[in-house]
Amino acid sequence: MPTSSPWAQDDLFLLVGGYNLIGDGDRVNSLKLPDATATIEETTGLGTNVPIHKATGHKEYDDIEVAGWFSDATDSINVALAAGHSQTARVFMGGDAGKVAGDPFQGGTALDMVYKRRGEPKMLQKADGSLKVTDVVHHGVLLKALAAVTADGDTKAASHDIGASTVVVSTSSVANPSVIATATPHGLDSGDTVTIAGHAGSTPSINGDHVATVLTPTTFTIPVNVTVGGTGGTARRIKTSGGAWSYAEVPSLTLGGHTNLTFEFWDSVDNAVWVTLGTVVFTTGPNAGRVQDTGTINRYTAVSWDFTGAGSGPSATIMAGIARL
Repeated sequence: MPTSSPWAQDDLFLLVGGYNLIGDGDRVNSLKLPDATATIEETTGLGTNVPIHKATGHKEYDDIEVAGWFSDATDSINVALAAGHSQTARVFMGGDAGKVAGDPFQGGTALDMVYKRRGEPKMLQKADGSLKVTDVVHHGVLLKALAAVTADGDTKAASHDIGASTVVVSTSSVANPSVIATATPHGLDSGDTVTIAGHAGSTPSINGDHVATVLTPTTFTIPVNVTVGGTGGTARRIKTSGGAWSYAEVPSLTLGGHTNLTFEFWDSVDNAVWVTLGTVVFTTGPNAGRVQDTGTINRYTAVSWDFTGAGSGPSATIMAGIARL
């Protein structure tokens, strides 16, 4: 569950290209992450006096907006957004509902758009900036919260489990495919694999693993020809089919002679045997990157970081997450 609290300072974070814009709490006093707005077109034609609107299938994202006090610290808003940065889209990770492993984040790429400094007599200098989102914004979970590391490590012992929670199954319908109704929203996407357990009375039994096709927030179908409906039990999501984007932010990096810092993203069916999804490699910091992982993403996900090659005394500040599609 997210660790969201009533206090913004406990929840908010934003890293852009490895720069930690929130910093130590004395730099940013306002942050707005991008919201998506569906594009709607009016299609009212002749023969009706009622306006008709249709969705175009396109989404537009708000700009990322940051406001705070001027600072020239290494990873400050000034260094991150000041005029003169190359106009290359940079990877960002941000969130407003907690910032520990398992909490949600938004990830994507954005261009520096506006940066301005404001000064008033007898007042601290202010700095405002905004970034234009250049791609789809992905919604994922943190696998590694922002932290300093001085050695190789991973999160496999504290992996993220998409099947940690279940929903109660109300009924299975007499149909082919059978419609499964749940007591609360199931949170599935079409193509997800679910495990149904404890369902009673159906012919044949539907307990086991099935690929779901979503109908509504509380109904989905499974490819089973049910001739006698059943009731009860639970449904648990155990894998997704749309791939994922894996994100890494590195605000600081000292290699100590090592070749690079490599992030490796993993998934697992059983939380024991792990398979590599993708890697992101860094030789400098601040920096950020992401990698697209295609195909099925299994129930458990984790990240590892490795200072490759020979060296001594490495250190880095890192954050990583994964967004299933």
